[in-house]
Amino acid sequence: KGDQKSDTYGAFFPRFESVRKNVNNWLSEVERILPNYVTELKEIVELDLLNHFVMYVAKRQQNYESEEQESAYYQQIMKSFPEKDSRSLKQPYGMELLNNYFTYKQTFIFRDREYTMEERLAELNVPELKAEYILAKIPTTDYRRYCEYERYYMPLLPESYRQRMRHLQERPVSILQPGELAPNLMYPDTNGQLHSMADFKGKYKYIDIWATWCVPCKKEIPSLQSLEKELEGQDIVFISISIDKNRKAWKDFVRVRQLGGTQLWACDCT
Repeated sequence: KGDQKSDTYGAFFPRFESVRKNVNNWLSEVERILPNYVTELKEIVELDLLNHFVMYVAKRQQNYESEEQESAYYQQIMKSFPEKDSRSLKQPYGMELLNNYFTYKQTFIFRDREYTMEERLAELNVPELKAEYILAKIPTTDYRRYCEYERYYMPLLPESYRQRMRHLQERPVSILQPGELAPNLMYPDTNGQLHSMADFKGKYKYIDIWATWCVPCKKEIPSLQSLEKELEGQDIVFISISIDKNRKAWKDFVRVRQLGGTQLWACDCT
């Protein structure tokens, strides 16, 4: 197993500083030979060192021996942490670095309570970084947790990220059984306003899945409009969900044909 003391923080900090010193010497040599590339390289190396630091101390927390030493070093190392800018998005392990950082804070800063998702997102000042983190934390093994996550966090995402969330290959699926709750689908209308099935709680829902390229679907529109008129004023809502890839074609069709009910767009979810 080796010397247990070598795994403690007391031994780690000098070792880490030694590595940093060697890296700085190497960067100085690179700057002498390739001055045009050293700025970007320094950034990559700094993020790599940060990642190794937070990953190591989080994994070795059981050997924690010097809170004062760790705290002082934390203040030093975290000054350059990239949660306030988009640097980590340029790195292949950017989300890993961010996850390790938040795990580190949960372990050493928020020791006695949960470091919530809302608090983590509040630290991310860059919209793209916040959106990427939301996507990275999607629960992919539990359908109900996924639906709950979608309900809370999809409204925070720009449209391009919402599409990525909807098309997530790892998205969990659910086979409904009689009496079970239906999934809380959430899609935008023609104005971009998000609507979920929970918005119509307590009402009967008639849901039509269609597309402008689907000839049989379009042939059924007059019948649907007749049914809407027949049941007008009743405790029922008509929700048409388009799976068109072309959003403009869908919006134009809805406008020209003056389609009623609640018209939603699920992107190309075929």
